[in-house]
Amino acid sequence: GGKISAQVVYLDSDRMGHFKGGKAIVHKGTASAMINEKGQFVFPYTTFWFYETDKNYVFGEEEVFINCIFQYSKEGQGGFDFFMNAEGKELTTTIARDVTLDLRGANLLVGSKTLYDHPRDALGKYPVEFNYITHTGKTFIVGESLGNIRGDIGTYERYNNGWKKGYMRLSGEKLTEAIFDIAEPFSDGMAVVGQKDPYGMIKYGYINEKGALAIPFMFSIKPSRFSAGLAKVKPKDKGDFEYAFINSKGE
Repeated sequence: GGKISAQVVYLDSDRMGHFKGGKAIVHKGTASAMINEKGQFVFPYTTFWFYETDKNYVFGEEEVFINCIFQYSKEGQGGFDFFMNAEGKELTTTIARDVTLDLRGANLLVGSKTLYDHPRDALGKYPVEFNYITHTGKTFIVGESLGNIRGDIGTYERYNNGWKKGYMRLSGEKLTEAIFDIAEPFSDGMAVVGQKDPYGMIKYGYINEKGALAIPFMFSIKPSRFSAGLAKVKPKDKGDFEYAFINSKGE
């Protein structure tokens, strides 16, 4: 205190979680609490038992995903089966038994329900309805299992002589067909995609949020996600340079 900032707040805690939506979880022994950005307790110790969404405190190489959903347990009510947003409002759903938090960084709860009252498909399986619940409590119902969801866009898969990936909005609107071998989540309005060339080697490019190929498949080494308008790319032959930054036009 005083060396880094005169406004340092000292907390009686053993571990501190990341801030999500202006709130963070702190722990002391087996107890946990929620604090705001001023270091004030929103929920004191033992009010709820909070479960950090990054479980093992393992972070992505390039980023720490931020979401605004907190998983918690109520005293005497079993496991961590409840969810709240950063305002402390409980997020409820009619399919709570099947709801999980998408730990891949989506700001969503994901639930599924098998529709046994519908006809089976060609493979003899019943259709599944997926429910996506945002931190505001808004629910989207889609007949697809979506992954890597950022904003309202996620990836889906189709099998056609091998599994291919495409992009779909939470509204159910297809952004692209399932034509990619690699489909990364959107970041800063762009997403890394990859397709195999005739020799089986994957080339990488980027699509924009309209589903158009904004930067062609020109990279042999997978480039980074966009951040602040730039992405890092590496040449296959590093004789000229180690890496470079490109803008959303590929320049």
